[in-house]
Amino acid sequence: MTFIFRRANVVDRDPPPPGSIVTATFVGVARATGSATGRVTLKSYPAVPTDFRADPDVLSLWHRYEGYKNGREPLAAMAYFCLTTIEVRYGGRRDASMALSVDPAVLNKLGELSTNRGDLATARKKTADLRPFAVEEASWLETAIRALIRRIGEIASGHSPSPLTMNHLPQL
Repeated sequence: MTFIFRRANVVDRDPPPPGSIVTATFVGVARATGSATGRVTLKSYPAVPTDFRADPDVLSLWHRYEGYKNGREPLAAMAYFCLTTIEVRYGGRRDASMALSVDPAVLNKLGELSTNRGDLATARKKTADLRPFAVEEASWLETAIRALIRRIGEIASGHSPSPLTMNHLPQL
């Protein structure tokens, strides 16, 4: 937070008598910094989910996602790692689509964005049509990865989630 001095209006409530010589000096520098910490206290913990199992793949995917969110990994690399982990787990993109009840267009878009987006410092690989992520594309990838991680954990627990389509994700 910063403050900028704009002007001062001085009202002298005890003016000197007429003809007096008055000298005034004003020197001022002000700087303030601060931080705040908050704590939320719950009366009870949330119930343990019964429709989710954090198996090794789920933990690996979540770890990579957190690495991206904490600035330790580029978005494209994280997203492509997640896609290939899913493909290896289920035997390919088409089989993953069926096993996860995910529209193939979702996995195809995940592959396209993680391969053809980024800049020279963040791209997963250099391609002829490489370009930086648009804000909407980055948001879409983050949302899609979180949805896929949750879906894998739900299916690992024996739960059958409803199909995931492009309509369930942010517009591109």
